Amino acid sequence: MSLLALTRDLFLSGFPAEKWEALVREWADRHGSTVTQDQFGNEIWGAIRPLLTVYPRDRTLAYLRTAITSELLPLHVLVSRLLAAPLLGASKKPEDLSLLDTLCQLALVTHLARNSGGQLMPTPKVASIPFVIDAVHNGIELVKFAFSLPPSEPSSLSPTVFPHSLPTSAPEVLCLILDSLSDTSLISSAEVAHLLTHLNDIMHLPLSPATAQRISEWSNHLTFAALHAPEDIFATLHLDNGEAITMQNLPLAPQAISTSVELVQTRAITPSDGHDVTSSMLLRHLVRHTATVGCGNTPSAVAHLLAAFRSMGSNALTFTSNLLSAALRILSKLVQQPHATDERLIWTELILVRIPQLLKRLDEIITGAGTSLDDDFRSGLRGAITGLFSSPDVLDACNSSVFPPPILAAEPTSEFQEGLPTAEDSSREPHRFKYDFLHAFVAADLVDYTTFAVPLLPDLPSDPLVYNRLLGEAQELGVPIEACLSSKFEIDIPRSESLALIDRVLPDFDVHPILVEVIIKMYKSGIDANDMETTSALSQILYTHAHLLDILSLQTSLIPLIERALVCIEAFDYVALGDAQTALGQYGDVALFVQTCLYRYHLMDQSFLAPDGRMLSYAFLTTTWSNLSLHSLLPTDRTVANSWLKAIFDSNSEGIDDELLRSTSPQLLLRLASSIFIEAMNAFVNSDPPDRDTLMNGISYFLGPLLNWTLPGVLLAITSEIERQGPSSSVLLEVLKVLVTAPGCPRPAILIAGSSIYRILDKPSVHRMAATSQLDLDPIRIKIDQLMGLNNQGNVPVPRQAGTIHADVPQLIIREALEHSSDEPLQLPLRHLLLYRPHQILSALFYELRRRYSSGNDGSGAGLSPHALAVSTCIMNAPREMAGVAMLSASTTLLPFALEAFIPVLLASIDQESAAGPDGSIHVDVLCSMIGSSVLNAWHLERARQTVESFFAGKPGNGGEEESGSGNRLEGNGPPRWSSFVGRLVNDFVQWLLSPDGPTSRGTLLQKLRSTPEYAGHFVL
Repeated sequence: MSLLALTRDLFLSGFPAEKWEALVREWADRHGSTVTQDQFGNEIWGAIRPLLTVYPRDRTLAYLRTAITSELLPLHVLVSRLLAAPLLGASKKPEDLSLLDTLCQLALVTHLARNSGGQLMPTPKVASIPFVIDAVHNGIELVKFAFSLPPSEPSSLSPTVFPHSLPTSAPEVLCLILDSLSDTSLISSAEVAHLLTHLNDIMHLPLSPATAQRISEWSNHLTFAALHAPEDIFATLHLDNGEAITMQNLPLAPQAISTSVELVQTRAITPSDGHDVTSSMLLRHLVRHTATVGCGNTPSAVAHLLAAFRSMGSNALTFTSNLLSAALRILSKLVQQPHATDERLIWTELILVRIPQLLKRLDEIITGAGTSLDDDFRSGLRGAITGLFSSPDVLDACNSSVFPPPILAAEPTSEFQEGLPTAEDSSREPHRFKYDFLHAFVAADLVDYTTFAVPLLPDLPSDPLVYNRLLGEAQELGVPIEACLSSKFEIDIPRSESLALIDRVLPDFDVHPILVEVIIKMYKSGIDANDMETTSALSQILYTHAHLLDILSLQTSLIPLIERALVCIEAFDYVALGDAQTALGQYGDVALFVQTCLYRYHLMDQSFLAPDGRMLSYAFLTTTWSNLSLHSLLPTDRTVANSWLKAIFDSNSEGIDDELLRSTSPQLLLRLASSIFIEAMNAFVNSDPPDRDTLMNGISYFLGPLLNWTLPGVLLAITSEIERQGPSSSVLLEVLKVLVTAPGCPRPAILIAGSSIYRILDKPSVHRMAATSQLDLDPIRIKIDQLMGLNNQGNVPVPRQAGTIHADVPQLIIREALEHSSDEPLQLPLRHLLLYRPHQILSALFYELRRRYSSGNDGSGAGLSPHALAVSTCIMNAPREMAGVAMLSASTTLLPFALEAFIPVLLASIDQESAAGPDGSIHVDVLCSMIGSSVLNAWHLERARQTVESFFAGKPGNGGEEESGSGNRLEGNGPPRWSSFVGRLVNDFVQWLLSPDGPTSRGTLLQKLRSTPEYAGHFVL
């Protein structure tokens, strides 16, 4: 009997899937088959496939799930067969489409349950590469097919309609297949070009943002892989519709813009020297990347400021005026936004605390560590501050920012309530921001109180105690302020009082550096002394308060704190800590602190080192949401999970005893928690009758200190299950509400899982399910809004105009930036822009700059405006936050791609267009400005890093200007960067321009670069 006949007969006889599996294995043993696992999987698929389209889906899918779970049918075989010959022969019948979608979702769920983030296809080898490549191409075709279908919605008028979500599931399957291409060196350059062409074909489709980003990352990954290929495949790289890259399909003419795009209306442009753009984007960069290369990393932040100073002609008045004005204008806009509390405090902290500190360091470097108040830099700074006070509108607009509303986790005692800032405080102190602003520069010893500050603000107190309540109270008590602060963070102080103290400190920016120093000192001392109780208490305060971590991150690097916390987690030992339940809760607080930092400050790719130099692992903290079914776990893990399941969710259990705790490592418990919780939920749904009391009792464990630190993974697992189960997940939705809205749900759980929860709350199917169950979802949204600050300006997505297609967004973003008025700070959304393909961004940038090129006939001067050049430089030199680019390039900016790939192809197209008209010289002028300004900016930053590195190493020498022989460590805690990178990159580019073969316009471009005074010295061999 054949396997097909055996399967059909067993199915029609009503045999359950488990019995079928056993009989199939007996059949295979009896027939002594010597085929490979993949070949046998193909036979299994051939036996089950005919049943899927004929018989009831619930029974046939049970056979298929069992085949996959038992690995009779390898998952990659299912996916490849599904894509190679679509099960339905491209049928558009509703029932067939619904089945195809179900199979795609089954593949996704099974893959993620087995190994979240792992490979769907076999590990690439030379022999299996064609297999994976074919799957990628077929996956792309499935995506195109999915988006060619009409919308699918269930209808009450047509109960036979089979809904599907192929436009969602098909791209996700493609992404998992792409992730299997881990070693692109095994793929031929011709195949890379072919893949890029087909990926470009689907980038214009309305993919979800997450999917579009992943496909864009792979496009960039393959692009940079091709850059290092021996063949010049970019000369023949094809874009949309199979056309080669030419000047005609680069957007060089207005006709190239899609007519479906609503063009941005031209506005009156205020003349700009470009320094305002440079300053505002520099500040946003320092705030955005505060924990890595921004404000918290003092050497890196000072290097960025030094580079900007030099790019403005080393003119201190110009530099400081633009820097302070940009920061104040950004803050003044945030003050007008009632929901921007988080950002408002960050920017106030930046202006009143961090900028004076950084300018003090910058002054020391520029003046060779001089202390005279008569040097040029400080004279320029005094001139900038005087200019601000002569037109104080922007300073007055920032005044209310110093009184953010208190955000407490619990009600404080009456003693602390009296000290909290109130609305009346702002009206009683109308000049408070001016006082703080001027005093910050006096305290940093950058300006003198008597000769400079008092003439500007005659009523400025000489002592901040006049308006600083906390400092005044400490002085009255005769106790140092450090002792006052540290006493309120002792372990016997209620957490509510500690949090209330922090709220009292918020408006007193003089105290912020002291608070930061106290907390860091206490945290380090607690870990060094193996005091888990103190470390846990401080960790809980750090992740609970809405603003404390931001204050720390702006003033100091969080990396050493995280490294110490990881060492503490690694050394955790129940025996040394006494009570097991208390110890586990303390472990959880430290783990939540680290997770908050990793998520909040984008440190997932950061390297952390122990004191002995070894690498610290934190993967167990970032993969807690992999929801594996219990039968998919390893036998040892399954035994542990069953023990915890019984202890938590069994009505006959006596609860969690110390023996169970001590026999389970916290890392293993964190990994298994989501599986345990989902297994309990499934058991509750399938029980008859369901025991609600036992379920709620088990849930209470996850809302207490013993297990609430596992909630980030549990919440993500629940959202995944709601998406998977669809309309049958109403109980899960109710439990999700219980967990999210409970006081015991820690803030990091919402920060990490909030976006996923919001995603499912927006689904129409979830709305219908909630209405049927009479479940109010608003409390979930309110809680997430409060803790995630989703109303803040920084979290508002890039608005898309009606009719805008995905591929046109970069052009619209760049056009908005170029047409921006200098009356208010530019907010160029680089995070969103840089998600697109490098070629797409550079094409849009080149076209928009070309549109704004002036011939000089109107008297405005030939070339690009300073504002346009500044925008171009910001885009070309902004770091790209994509792991694929970082791995394959020594730089994370667009500059290497532009010099190595984009410009060579563009110049060939310019040659073709030059023959048809005079625009070729204009195109060369635009390219010269793009390249020159970007290289000059990169050179300034590289030189500044060398200078600052030497200074902080204690070797300022000749003004700190000598070269540093070691790799640059100003990039956070990552690998060193070679200081000669820009020089090598430009040298290679010049050699290519001088080579005899290639576009004739290369010589024109090189001549233009060398004849432009500001660029000339940088483009010689």
